[in-house]
Amino acid sequence: MIRFFAVCIVLAISAASPARAAIIDPLLRFPTFPNCESTGVLNGIASRFNWMQKKTFESHVRIEALHKPHSGWASDGEDAAIPRLHCSATVELNNGHHSTVYYLIEGGVGFAGNGAHVAFCVLGYDPYRAYNGSCRTLRP
Repeated sequence: MIRFFAVCIVLAISAASPARAAIIDPLLRFPTFPNCESTGVLNGIASRFNWMQKKTFESHVRIEALHKPHSGWASDGEDAAIPRLHCSATVELNNGHHSTVYYLIEGGVGFAGNGAHVAFCVLGYDPYRAYNGSCRTLRP
């Protein structure tokens, strides 16, 4: 009887091995992982920045457009539990200035482990230094 349970345990572990490999692959774990050019990511950054400037800092500075988004460094989930993609883009503001936004897309950190989270910092518009001076913690 004990031998039967031991064989069942060995079979269960060996059957779980391919599933474990699938869990490590971020493309299988997060088939909808957004890229740096994703419209939803860029619109979300603009929306959150504009709200923050109006409500938190009582400023009239707004993002008018984001140009030339590109990716920098990425971790695919094998060396880290959470896949991350570091990105940057040029920001056109309504005051006529241009700046750079650095943003980080993290997969599997949304509701119940689904979806992605985006953290961002617009260079020159981080008065509380939440991302260290000059947005250093989000730079690729």
